[in-house]
Amino acid sequence: MLAVKLACEQADQVAALRRQASAIRRPELRLQFLYAIQKAESAYLSTLSQLGFTPTARARLGLVVAQAAETESRLSRFTDRRAG
Repeated sequence: MLAVKLACEQADQVAALRRQASAIRRPELRLQFLYAIQKAESAYLSTLSQLGFTPTARARLGLVVAQAAETESRLSRFTDRRAG
């Protein structure tokens, strides 16, 4: 669960950096934020990949499309049950 928490925190960080970058008017400072966003997105994608959220990661883990769809369906049923 630590990896999932990390992925959530990284998503929040990317969103915050994007909000901050949109408010900056100085081009040289804005460019620094864009580089920071790229680096944060790269780390986020790496975490998602380790969790099997990309097609390449699922293939590396040995999951086929049908297995991934069934897992997603189970996750959806679980979250729907918890929300309701």
